[in-house]
Amino acid sequence: MNLANFDILNRDEASLSETDGMITIATNGGWMWRKGNTSKNLLLSPQSQTEATVEISVELLPVQNGEQVGIVLFVDIDNYIKLVREMVDDQHVIVLAKELDGEPNIELLLPFEPAQVDLTLTIQPDGLMAHWKSADGSESGTQSFPNWLPAGAEFQAGIIAQGATESNQATVSRFVVNGQSH
Repeated sequence: MNLANFDILNRDEASLSETDGMITIATNGGWMWRKGNTSKNLLLSPQSQTEATVEISVELLPVQNGEQVGIVLFVDIDNYIKLVREMVDDQHVIVLAKELDGEPNIELLLPFEPAQVDLTLTIQPDGLMAHWKSADGSESGTQSFPNWLPAGAEFQAGIIAQGATESNQATVSRFVVNGQSH
């Protein structure tokens, strides 16, 4: 992986690094939730698309609510879908959420303890498929959902890592869109 392969929204150099093919992002990058967000270091594939399969391998053990890392399908700051490993109500979870016209909604929230996780999100005109699996294979799941984006909506696939803890970091070791590594 190479940071040069991404468009980076609200870049914060001090919270972003690349070493040995892995990207590390401090979880002090603000929030995208609701209008008026403060999100930093949103890494986006430069190509817009209407369908995709996005895969990511990440490591994060959240220590505060809202800390997260995972996949984002980004139309704009108030319209996106995300599949993340996060802390919510002091629990480690997998979350699939959407925000449409600045109105967010959690569609999936399931307990998930391992720090290392592989996430896959496939979006097609007729629906979404979310899959998550711990690195050791001990925890996994798959679930289907409708495609909430308007028909033909173009998005950029990307990496989201955010929260409010400057000392915690998310590590991304793999990011693949439609079979192509970034």
